[in-house]
Amino acid sequence: MKSNNRYLGINPKIIKQIRKRARRLKSFRCFADYSIEDIEQELLCETWSDLNQYSGDESGQDAFIHSIIKNRAINLVRKQSCAKRDSKAGILFIDITELGNVIDKSSHFENKVAANIDISTTISKLPKLWQNICYDLQSYSICEIAKMYKISRTTVYHIRRQVRAKLSHLKIYL
Repeated sequence: MKSNNRYLGINPKIIKQIRKRARRLKSFRCFADYSIEDIEQELLCETWSDLNQYSGDESGQDAFIHSIIKNRAINLVRKQSCAKRDSKAGILFIDITELGNVIDKSSHFENKVAANIDISTTISKLPKLWQNICYDLQSYSICEIAKMYKISRTTVYHIRRQVRAKLSHLKIYL
């Protein structure tokens, strides 16, 4: 279970944590078909943008690296578990023309696609910060978003409440 990946120019502390988490993830049933290298790459891709946001002192860097990688590993397990049980979480859009006769006519697939389009259109009319928070809420917690944007959790909750109010006319889809 030794990795053959090489990460030249990347902080060794980050690589050590990535490899440690990848070995732990490999023990989960949902990652049984993946190689340790694939898990490392996936985890690094998930965490890379967050790791560059650290702006504190050197002493807190280890804790920051550890928490970011740990949280992204948890998210990977959740996503992988959803995929293994054929959950529809994470599917944003499927082209109806590609499905042909596979669709059950009673499933109201067209209505779901229309709802997705209406919601995306409404979100695109929101302020840029609100749009970003909406998309980030799909994969991050309120606490993580507050840290990412350097705003309080109360502000994130307030923005979420305002976005819900803006989307209230779309309740016919819910």
